[in-house]
Formats: sequence, structure tokens, C-alpha cells
Amino acid sequence: MKIAKFAEKNEPVIPDLVGDLLRKKIPHQVRDDKVLVALAIIALFLSTPASAQTHNVCLLLDRHPAWEQHLEDAHERWGIAKGAILAVMDQESRFRPTARNGVNYGYAQSNPRTWNWFRRDAHMPNASREDFGASAHFIGWHFKKMHARLGLAIDNVGAQYLAYRMGEGGYRRAGASSSAQTRHIANRAANFDSQLENCD
Repeated sequence: MKIAKFAEKNEPVIPDLVGDLLRKKIPHQVRDDKVLVALAIIALFLSTPASAQTHNVCLLLDRHPAWEQHLEDAHERWGIAKGAILAVMDQESRFRPTARNGVNYGYAQSNPRTWNWFRRDAHMPNASREDFGASAHFIGWHFKKMHARLGLAIDNVGAQYLAYRMGEGGYRRAGASSSAQTRHIANRAANFDSQLENCD
């Protein structure tokens, strides 16, 4: 079942769908798929930090000059656009190194299991979730891994972000496609890349 079937009908469909599920107005044979889709979309919209998103990445890098090299290193190693790294971090943690949402933690809001897989696979055994550079590499590694395992283009930021949030298994089960949230992330990534070209 395609997530786009529900997500592209604008945001009001989400509470309507959940309400129908709770009131059991949806036939049993399709209810399980709709539960999966509804919960996935709700997670995307509601499990992000409440503080304001970053609008000017040039000012952000002025405040954190070491980050520019970390972004370059991750870009060179994994082939991921710098704007995509920044957009994911901004959405996930608002660039807060100790942001937490359940077991998800740090700049990239990774869970311990996936982070440990990354540390082994990327040969970065001491990488910390509170470290910006390690988190930039994690996002690049995850995009590259989903390219290999799901066939997602590294520059398809929307699809990559959905796989990032849902996990490989969740993405496969949902047969996920575009949504308002994934388009938002892709647009922010493109905007950040454009800004980076003009930073002094």
C-alpha cells in the first residue's frame, strides 16, 4: 500500500483516518495496512523537536566553523549532499547534541542498535552520537546503506528521509512513497545547498 495514497491528500486526512481506525469504521482486512500508514505519517509529523527550524545555514556555520569541514568530509566519503545532512539534522534535533526522543539520541537522533552498526561498518568505533562530525557521517552512511539495500538514490532526499525515520523494515512493509513531510525535507535540503553556495 502506498503512503502517498493518504499523505498527499493534505494533512486533515490524518486525524480522520485515525478516528476511523479507533471507531473501527474501516473493514478488518484493510485496517492493519491503514494502521501502519497512519502511524508512520503521524510519527513523521509529531516526533520532531518543537523548537524553531534553522533558516540561515551560513549563520549556523559561522557560529560553528568546524562543522564546514565535517560536512565536506561526509560529502566526500558517502556522496551525500551537505544540504541533505543539514536538513536531516535540523528536522531531527534542531542541531542539539543531547536531543532525545525515547532511545533516539544526539544530532542525528539515531538509536543505539543502528548507531553501533554504523560504528562497526564505517570503522568509526569511538563515534559519539553527541559529535556533529560523527553524526554527519552517520547520515551519509545511512543514505548509502539504503541506496544499496532499498535501491534509493542518494540524492532522493525525500525517500531517503522516510527510510531514515521508518527504518529499512518499516519502509519495505509500508511500500512508502512521497508525503508532505518528505517533500518538505527535500525542499529544505535543496535550499540549504543553495545557501551554502553563497556563504562568505
